[in-house]
Order: sequence, then C-alpha cells, then structure tokens
Amino acid sequence: MKKLQKSSAVALCGVIAALCIVLMLLSGLVQIASIAIPALCGILLIVIVLELSAKWAVCVYVAVSVVSLLLVADKEAAILFVSFFGYYPILKAKLDPIRPKALSFLIKLLIFNAAMVLEYFAATRLLNVPAEEYELFGVSLPLLLLALANVVFILYDYALFGLVVLYVGKIRPKLHFFR
Repeated sequence: MKKLQKSSAVALCGVIAALCIVLMLLSGLVQIASIAIPALCGILLIVIVLELSAKWAVCVYVAVSVVSLLLVADKEAAILFVSFFGYYPILKAKLDPIRPKALSFLIKLLIFNAAMVLEYFAATRLLNVPAEEYELFGVSLPLLLLALANVVFILYDYALFGLVVLYVGKIRPKLHFFR
C-alpha cells in the first residue's frame, strides 16, 4: 500500500468511525433507535470491507465498540452493536461465499440467534433490565421476540446484499479517493 493510499485508508476509517459514534450517541434520543442505529452503523462498515479489507473494518468495529460502551447513554444499543450489528457486515463478507447457500444461511442464523441470546442475558443481567419488560399480559415473550427478530434478520441480510450491489454498481464508480 502506498503512503497516500494508507493515509486515505486511515482517513476513511476515521470518518466512518466518527460517524458511527455520533449516530450511536444519538441512539439515546429516540427509543426505537436502540435497534435501528446500531444496524445503520454496521451498514457503514461495509464501505471499509469493500474498499480496504476486513482487517481495517475490525479496527473500526473495535474502536466504535469501546467508545460506545463508555459514552453512549443507551447501553442496550451499544450492546447490540458490540454483540451483532458491528461485526456482522464484516463476517457476512466471509460467510456469503460458502457453498451450499443453505449452509451459509444456517451459519448466519446460528450466529444471529447466539448474539440475540447473549444480548438478552446482557440486558437482563448486566443492565438490570427487568425480565418483566419482556412480558405482555403476564406472558413471557423472549422466544416470540426471537422468532420475530429472525424474520427481521433475514430482511436485514437481504438488504445488506442489496446495499453492497448498489454501492459497487452505482456509488463506487463515482468515488475517486482510492483510484
């Protein structure tokens, strides 16, 4: 990597990390943002994976994770970023080429479900979110919420694929900072 390219890479990583941190800080303003903002921050890491490498993206993921856990008011959003949304776009680039596609999809679902169970226990044990928060009319909902989350994950995974296609086909040709 030439010096100019390396400085451009560091600059790109810094800008995306800063944008992710600003977005994560905003997650405390709107309750629904607890899920949407960590997902959006993960999407931003796709640019680093595509333009640089997974190694650079991991560095940004770690930096945003540490700062989020320290500074973000909405700790559940920070945990969601750390436990899944931050590293999934990086991992997706490694999992998508696996054949057969059904095996790739199964691995993705297993990783997602493990992350969501980890997030549930982190929320209830570390953040002291009462288990009653996951109840409706006295009925415990974690399994139902996990099933619904799997549907959302499938849509998120598909949307990530579409965003990669859009970026590579339409946006990347218009950018000149790595050419």
